[in-house]
Amino acid sequence: PHLRHGVSYALSNLAKEKELGDLHAHNSQWVRLGAVVALRELRSAEAARFLNDANELVVVEAARAIHDDESILDALPDLAASLNSSSFTSEPFLRRAINANLRIGDQASAKRLSDYVLSNKPSAKMKLQALWSLGLWSAPPTLDRVEGRYRVLPARESQVAAGLLENHLANFFTDSDTVLQEAAIRVAGSLAIKSTENDLQNILQDGRNTATARSAALTSLFDFKSSLRQEALSFALSSKEPKLRLAGQQLLVRSDLPDAVVGEMLEKVLEIGGTQEKQMAIRSLGTLPPATSEPVLRSLINDIGQADTDPALLLDIFQAAENTGSASLISAVAAYEASKPADDMLAQYREALYGGDRRKGQDIFVGNESAQCLRCHAVSGYGGQIGPGLSNIGNELSREDLLLSLVDPSARIAPGYGTVSLTLQDSSVVSGVLMDENDEQTTLKVGSDEERIIANAEISERLDFPSGMLDMKNLLSKEELRDLMTFLVSLRSPEN
Repeated sequence: PHLRHGVSYALSNLAKEKELGDLHAHNSQWVRLGAVVALRELRSAEAARFLNDANELVVVEAARAIHDDESILDALPDLAASLNSSSFTSEPFLRRAINANLRIGDQASAKRLSDYVLSNKPSAKMKLQALWSLGLWSAPPTLDRVEGRYRVLPARESQVAAGLLENHLANFFTDSDTVLQEAAIRVAGSLAIKSTENDLQNILQDGRNTATARSAALTSLFDFKSSLRQEALSFALSSKEPKLRLAGQQLLVRSDLPDAVVGEMLEKVLEIGGTQEKQMAIRSLGTLPPATSEPVLRSLINDIGQADTDPALLLDIFQAAENTGSASLISAVAAYEASKPADDMLAQYREALYGGDRRKGQDIFVGNESAQCLRCHAVSGYGGQIGPGLSNIGNELSREDLLLSLVDPSARIAPGYGTVSLTLQDSSVVSGVLMDENDEQTTLKVGSDEERIIANAEISERLDFPSGMLDMKNLLSKEELRDLMTFLVSLRSPEN
């Protein structure tokens, strides 16, 4: 292979494209392969002559030469045409042939893709690729679907692809391959094939379909502004399927429905939804005009403190109230904040105890440049050793102690990481690292000496030096603290 590559590169420097192209008839596959590599280096359209080779390895190499990197644009139509003319089923070849049709984007390319999708020729995986290429017809991605290379493709009329699939797409809605089924449902929305709206409505309401397929059907109805979308949304928000209700909420926020209708639907979510759904509904209320959102949010604020109040919703309620701009709601939030004991840090930040997003909390722990948690603390052996390891912190501390350690780090210092100074009854002073303490005794590590156990009855005065940990309330918002809390609570060693 090394020698063959060297010879191929040497041939490319001769710049004799026609002679290299003529090698497509050579009886050695290795000669033909070497010629393709040389033509790729030259970016010569002569590489297209190798797409009809009898050897699949040569055909794949020709497809790579034409499609990849800066591409051989003059040969791209030949690669696109080979999708239906070639008998080879190699995935590297087919992916490039499919994508060549998407890149060219003319009527003939759309027809080749639809013929390929509707034939029995492709595997399920390649059929899916071709179907998605048609679904992306009107808004092709800027990242190449084979290489991820940045390519700007012109917008096309969706009707070109829609017209070819319109009478056939519904056949995929009942496909046993759920991935293909879900793709077809989404393609119906992206191509605005309105003739499928009754089929999509049936998919949404049929509980035998996957939650993903039902959510996709709902989204597609909204994508082409179906006349059935309000009915579909109402059904989704009342569904027993949490994923479907969440999908409904996401669409509700960006829908063109009247504010009053949106408000009524959000109230329904607050009645039957889970915590995450209620959080999303409350945040959505904060984006509506006060005339619609104020009565609901005021009721939620007034109910705070009741036994059935979900603590995970507190922060969302206050933020939504402030986002409405309503002077009345903002005043109610201010009054609540003012009622908290000024010297009780836990009360000041109680909204951060529950309801965070674990993934966002992990991102803060690992990558937040202000908090820099990972610089001092290790999880599962990864991180700094300046502070205590946190791999099992969810079992070691309560939520309250965890939160207090974030917003008032000197209030509780982990054993082995805080320095104290003890004045004893005989007026002597002992300073060292606090290793352990209980109701009867305190254990210090003084310099390089062995640990010293001191009875608490002997201590007349104690001075705790401030923690070296950063005060997170000065670095993170309450929402960020809540997310970080959720991540820390989840850290539990398997053996515990």
